[in-house]
Amino acid sequence: SIIKDLAKCVPPIAENDMIVLIQKISSDDLDLIRVYIVQALLQLTKNIKSKESTLNLLKNLCQDGSWRVRYAVCDALYDVY
Repeated sequence: SIIKDLAKCVPPIAENDMIVLIQKISSDDLDLIRVYIVQALLQLTKNIKSKESTLNLLKNLCQDGSWRVRYAVCDALYDVY
């Protein structure tokens, strides 16, 4: 997805801006969008120094109403750890 590809090339100065953008998109009504956000968060977590904010967003998505999103978070956390 474009968001995942964008997360790969985020310069350190834009980390906070990217996290804010992902946070806003993570409240989208479509669960497929939130699944893509999980993938983008995983990629962003791999590429930034401060992982706390992205992991907090993943934790919030653990409580999502969609099983697809929760499943994607489980896969993402498995890859992170």
